[in-house]
Amino acid sequence: MAAACIISKQANTQWSKTIFIVQLVLIILLLLVITAINGWAFPVKSILIIAGVVLLLAVVFYFIKSDVYNRLQKAVAASVATMALCFFLLNSNFYPKLLTYQGGNQLALSTKGKADPADVYFWKDMQSSSFSFYTASLRQEFADSVLQTGKKVWLLFDIRNEEEIKKGGYLIGQQFVVLDYEITKLDLKFVNPEKREKQCTKMVLAEIGR
Repeated sequence: MAAACIISKQANTQWSKTIFIVQLVLIILLLLVITAINGWAFPVKSILIIAGVVLLLAVVFYFIKSDVYNRLQKAVAASVATMALCFFLLNSNFYPKLLTYQGGNQLALSTKGKADPADVYFWKDMQSSSFSFYTASLRQEFADSVLQTGKKVWLLFDIRNEEEIKKGGYLIGQQFVVLDYEITKLDLKFVNPEKREKQCTKMVLAEIGR
């Protein structure tokens, strides 16, 4: 319905001009947002990604400046090109860098072949669905009885629980430590590169015994 309405009024110069201006403002705002995210918060460092950005930006400005298309066609084409640029940067730069702050994901990668997921146990209320997902394993809660099996036992815990674990009489051996942040709850402090690390905790996977 909306598309049919717009097409029916494309001959109206004032209507087309208004649509073009509105879309142009939205395009500029969107470009400013993705510039802040990918230039300041999570800077692009890959030459290939930069080349892709330059190419897509050229396409955006081509549609905006071209005399081949009318205003309505420009509004649609430039908007689509801008969205393509946004999705390109989100998937090639923003999301991959954001995932480096997902502790479970990073622990799964760094301990692959070093710690058997079947021997990993979670401390009390500790949760990490990303670790379980990337290791294709189920969450197992830690209990003293698992130490009696005679095999190597790994404990997954938050660094803030380390003292509690030690006071419980457990010995912590080899360990892997990564930054951890609840990436589904982004806030401005985390987005700020200078304050980001302070917003993170640390997730630990350590060999444990008595």
